[in-house]
Amino acid sequence: MNQAINLLPIVEINNSFTLMLAPPGWGKTTLVLDLYEKFEGRVVFISPLRALAEEFHKRSSGLKNVFSFGSGKSSEENFKIFLKKKKGLLICTAEKLSSELIELFSLQNTLYIFDEFHLFYYWGQSFRPLLWERLMEVANNEGKILGLTATMDPSILEMWKKDFSLGLDNRFLINLGNQKLLNKPARVENYGILGVEALNRSFLRVVRESRKGTILYFCRFRKDVDLWLDLCKRMKVDAIGCVGGGVEAFLEDLEENPYPRCIFSTSTLSHGVNLPTISDVFLSYPIDNDDFWIQMVGRGGRDGSNFNVYEMEKKDWRSIRYLFHSLVLLVRDFLRLRANI
Repeated sequence: MNQAINLLPIVEINNSFTLMLAPPGWGKTTLVLDLYEKFEGRVVFISPLRALAEEFHKRSSGLKNVFSFGSGKSSEENFKIFLKKKKGLLICTAEKLSSELIELFSLQNTLYIFDEFHLFYYWGQSFRPLLWERLMEVANNEGKILGLTATMDPSILEMWKKDFSLGLDNRFLINLGNQKLLNKPARVENYGILGVEALNRSFLRVVRESRKGTILYFCRFRKDVDLWLDLCKRMKVDAIGCVGGGVEAFLEDLEENPYPRCIFSTSTLSHGVNLPTISDVFLSYPIDNDDFWIQMVGRGGRDGSNFNVYEMEKKDWRSIRYLFHSLVLLVRDFLRLRANI
């Protein structure tokens, strides 16, 4: 992270929206913690995912007046203490941020930070409308807003500019690398022509190799995660899995087994949750959205180490380079199959 970046003069402006775009692994969490210490007032950190909110709470637990507003009696007590503080950090999901609280906070010096901001568009305008509703309520109450994300499709970015051009007096865009990878993969293999069977054969080959790091395999469906976990169990390969709604259970498994050989997941693990060093990322189905592709691939090499990507993206078959790449993979796959007969 570039320590010279100081957002404080911008985010302190009343009735403003600052959107910051930076690659995965850039250090946005560290930036938020530094910003909280400098900001003279309350900071409300809103995450679209409960697991990310809990993880951020662990990262910030060493600072003063940090409170997590989740479920349970202790959480309610923490929230009451936060309300008495002139300076504090409240971490919550959008579901816990009621309209009444937004109105209350608007009377005080409050900075709202919306993490994984692109999801407030993708999810908020589809199956989780409350994300969008809470965002608009904060804007309509002339709040100080900071949005953070690694990816923002150009069309979504244009929507953001239009959506907040009238309700807010000030709008700032800080683009440090939209849809970019801080650490690019050492190798990208595309199996769009060869098919998922060839990709899976490469996966099994990588599993057998004695390399450091964990293999992250993204599945389209929950049942695929279960099938792979069952296969790995029979192969005596150390593996854990994660599906939607099961992040908390996954984190418990990861705490008991911090360095598994394989992790199988639906797109659930494409955002935020800290993982061990990922040496190989397998995308077993085409990812049509560039934002989600970056998020998934960006899980690899977060510590700066080399990592490889194996994908099923649909490319233009008329591209000579793509055809040559596929031919090389086809010949290699055939020779390996023949050697194993």
